[in-house]
Amino acid sequence: MTESKSPSAADIIKSFHGHYKEIAFAGILLLLHFFLIITASMKESPVFDESVHIASGLSYWQQNDYRLNPENGNFPQRWAALPLLFQNLDLPDLSRLPLVRTDSWSIGRNLIFSSQESPDGILLRSRIFIALLSIITGIAVYSYSRRVFGIKGGLLSLFLYILYPDILAHAGLATSDMAATMAFTLSLIALWNVLNRITAANILFSSSALGLLFITKFSAVIIIPVYLILILARLLLRKPLECKIFKWRKIFDQQTQQIISFLSVCLVNALVILFVIWASYGFRFSMLANENASDRQVLDSNFRSICRSAPETGILLKMRDFKILPEAYLFGFAFVVQHSKARYSFLCGELSRKGWWYFFPYSFIVKTPFPLLLIFALSLFAVSGYFPNIREYLSRETVYSLLPFIVFIAVYMAFAMSSNLNIGHRHLLPIYPALFMISGALVLIFNEKSFLLKSLMLFLVAWYAAESFMIRPHYLAYFNQLAGGPEKGYRNLVDSSLDWGQDLKTLRRWLDANVKNGDPVYVSYFGTADMKYYLSNFRMLPCYFDQEGKTFEPFGLKKGVYCISATMFQFTYFDLAFKDKTGLGRSQINENLFSSLSVEIRDYFSGKTSFDNIDKDPKELAKYYEFRRNYGIYNYLRFAKLCIYLSQRKPDGYAGYSILIFRLSDKDIEDALSN
Repeated sequence: MTESKSPSAADIIKSFHGHYKEIAFAGILLLLHFFLIITASMKESPVFDESVHIASGLSYWQQNDYRLNPENGNFPQRWAALPLLFQNLDLPDLSRLPLVRTDSWSIGRNLIFSSQESPDGILLRSRIFIALLSIITGIAVYSYSRRVFGIKGGLLSLFLYILYPDILAHAGLATSDMAATMAFTLSLIALWNVLNRITAANILFSSSALGLLFITKFSAVIIIPVYLILILARLLLRKPLECKIFKWRKIFDQQTQQIISFLSVCLVNALVILFVIWASYGFRFSMLANENASDRQVLDSNFRSICRSAPETGILLKMRDFKILPEAYLFGFAFVVQHSKARYSFLCGELSRKGWWYFFPYSFIVKTPFPLLLIFALSLFAVSGYFPNIREYLSRETVYSLLPFIVFIAVYMAFAMSSNLNIGHRHLLPIYPALFMISGALVLIFNEKSFLLKSLMLFLVAWYAAESFMIRPHYLAYFNQLAGGPEKGYRNLVDSSLDWGQDLKTLRRWLDANVKNGDPVYVSYFGTADMKYYLSNFRMLPCYFDQEGKTFEPFGLKKGVYCISATMFQFTYFDLAFKDKTGLGRSQINENLFSSLSVEIRDYFSGKTSFDNIDKDPKELAKYYEFRRNYGIYNYLRFAKLCIYLSQRKPDGYAGYSILIFRLSDKDIEDALSN
């Protein structure tokens, strides 16, 4: 069933010859996967990062300028923008925009919602291209698992892959997570190929895959210790190494010869990675297409500021000075390191800027379908030879073939657990294809005589499929029974683990179906999409992204329907938004402040305070701006009191599980604000 050599592309194609039914079945699974992705994503509004990814990719292609969002990978942003190159989109000329006035988020939002093209059409084209990356990953999962565990093992791994909710969620979003998952998966397969058989094709495959990985996400550095561990394992196992470069062929048995061979391959890999990085930035060092003295001064100052706040990035400053890598690549890397040191995050009722070492183990446990957790456990037992009747079918070569994925999972989890960047389960996405390939071992259980064990396996697979279809189309909001299901997801995790701004369309459908008596609607939204494009006739509660515009329309809270994004409800970024909006820190908040502001606001609503002469009287204008500031503070404080009050009750409804909906009476409002 297994072979000592890792599969090459030619081997795989040859092995498929004559297996048309198998290929057709695998193709049907992949088509189903694509269908599930696209039909679900069409029901979602833009998530937090999508608009800026698309705008950045367009600026890379069209203007050869890399100031927008350099921290999120060159390849995924270019790839997402590729189908939009000939659309009539409103991307400003960045060369005429001073760097200090370049706001990536506003540019991205305007691109999606102010262009002549339909926002849904823009998103769909980009999302289709990301879905194609998931298809490639699925093919890789199937091909490798098939080689190790046979046809049934390959199909089982593919089946598990195509139905995993978080894969289905992120494969339909124009962000970098699916691209990173694909690049890590291809790199692992390619590295193990070349470490077992050095050929020109395998060197090219490994170098290309690594080059792609390093322009996809800065977490690519995790592959370096994985590569070194695999080389060490390869040496310790003392297996012969075949080298075949065109017509030259040699078998190396001695470790010294193998070390020299591996180092030579690593050197070629490194050179190709450097070439790919430079090529992705148009072989230009400067981050800006047309820089001037003021922009250069601002950019230099920003770079040094980041390196001062994150001393470990000092080497990047040196690399920048010697122009070893493009400036945008180094700037993006430094930015990621700095922002990963401290980031607001939420976990089971707690808030932190430093995160928790157990954040990702916990997210793995609650965001993975429970039957899939059991499948993973059974697969590990099978691979370990725990079941007696499996041992005769389980050779050392089987475990050897899975070694790169076992090492990768261990190293990746170690990095994740040591990180302070606890903002989303999506950062674990790259380990799942490895787990699905290992899970191909589950087919070995058919060699067991136990009817009960075989029935259990079939039951788990069916249960897993049911879990995936029951959460459809709200894949991002999947939580298993250990977390209380998707309805209680917001009590466990928020941000991109649940609430990434994707449910404005769902909210609109809910409001259309459930609010028909003229009750006022209040919305607090976590995201960058244009709320007014999707919703009408609503009052805007505090949101993470400022969408108020230039108009100032203070309002009081009354009975009605209150729709609050889970991330806003759990105060994840409250300190940051409150400080930005009001200039006050949490230590300056107290009940006396709210009470004093309440009096001022009530006077305004009752007509005791007015600002009729602000155009003529400078003193009145000053009072007006002071009132606007005070109202902003009051607005945040009453929102906080409202969320604290509502935390004690169950929502009356959900929009995709990420937006909590409450029907409140005037008495509820009074009780909330008086507590």
